[in-house]
Amino acid sequence: MFTTLLLAAAPTLVQGPAEPHWTDWWTDNLRWSIDESVRVLADEQGRTNATMAFFGLDIHKVVSSSQRDVATIVLQPYLTRVDSLDPHPPIFDGPDDWELVWRIFNANVKLKHDGSLNLRVGHFEVPFGLEYLINTNGTLRDYTHPANFGLKADWGATLNGELDTFEYEVAWSRGSGNEWEDDGDPGLFSGRIGTPRDEERVFGLSFLDGDTLTPMGALERNRIGLDASLYHENLGFMLEVSAGEDGADTDVQRALGEINWRNPDETKLSWLQLISSSLDGPGGEATALESKLGMRWTVATGWNLSAQYTQTLDSPASGGGRPGGVALQLRWRF
Repeated sequence: MFTTLLLAAAPTLVQGPAEPHWTDWWTDNLRWSIDESVRVLADEQGRTNATMAFFGLDIHKVVSSSQRDVATIVLQPYLTRVDSLDPHPPIFDGPDDWELVWRIFNANVKLKHDGSLNLRVGHFEVPFGLEYLINTNGTLRDYTHPANFGLKADWGATLNGELDTFEYEVAWSRGSGNEWEDDGDPGLFSGRIGTPRDEERVFGLSFLDGDTLTPMGALERNRIGLDASLYHENLGFMLEVSAGEDGADTDVQRALGEINWRNPDETKLSWLQLISSSLDGPGGEATALESKLGMRWTVATGWNLSAQYTQTLDSPASGGGRPGGVALQLRWRF
């Protein structure tokens, strides 16, 4: 009895919160995954023309203070292997090569706590047109930035923000694409202003002006573009038109239209694109028309299969259509 009273009267030891570890600033609000995929490119007769393999990390980190979010960091380095890829993008030294590709690698710092003014620094998608709205990295579906003005993502800095009625991003970038290269002193101004992307009707105005690095040196380019996206239930309708110049003597016009469908649980996506381009330069006018029919199926969590059939309907090289090509991709994230 006496012992029981002593125990009841003894002070209770309360364990306080654990001391924060110096690594907590990084592990808090951190998401990451390993992202791997294999892509096979074949012609209409079923002959395999090329294979591509991607091995990467996808890291998303929100840096926060005790009062608010301070910055968002996105890091996506991908080791990429190509075999028999001819023609090949300039970042590869040949049709059989390894290359470290920086898809997205930047920090977006909040200058105003409400998100109306931010500073992004690093490697980012050029803010122009439909590609700016939809993340197509690592997928067969894309909006052909490289075919339009030579690159998709670039190193530099942007001012960006979201307000009640519109969002914007204005960028200066090196103009060299995957690597920071200053031969010929390229440099690019670009930007897009549009209505909020989470609405059923989205409209945007884009611009691009400066020099981009090509295998032949820096090339002056300018573009002005309009884009529109409309959604109705499971259907999406998208349009992008742009016009401008390559160099001092080549006029460029381009249009892309897409209709897409996804099922209610978003495990299946299909799309049909029609792409028209026109070049009018010293050698005369050349036009091309291309269609793309694709689908993506999420087989299980982290696994998806994709296929896309591309058909050249009108080609300046042949004066007519050419045999189509098929791309197949297996992708897994864990």
